[in-house]
Amino acid sequence: MKVVYKYKLELESSGIASVFSIDSEAQILSVQRQFKDVVLWALVEKNPKFVTRRDFVFVATGQEIPDTVSYLATLQSFGGDIITHVFEVKVK
Repeated sequence: MKVVYKYKLELESSGIASVFSIDSEAQILSVQRQFKDVVLWALVEKNPKFVTRRDFVFVATGQEIPDTVSYLATLQSFGGDIITHVFEVKVK
């Protein structure tokens, strides 16, 4: 059975935000601001066979984007004064 779970993305000093224990087959549905947090909603198996770590990067408009990522969402903060784009780091 599948369910939708919410995961909080917290930016680490390395510039990467990670979800450490997520269904390896999770389908990311959305990334948005919820109050002061950045959260990710994913469709996951309620009792997954395998869990994995998935990494995400936040890139400001005009900043260079690594080749090893895929786009997920654009976030607006402070009434649109700050725009950030969220990408998932591709598994090699």
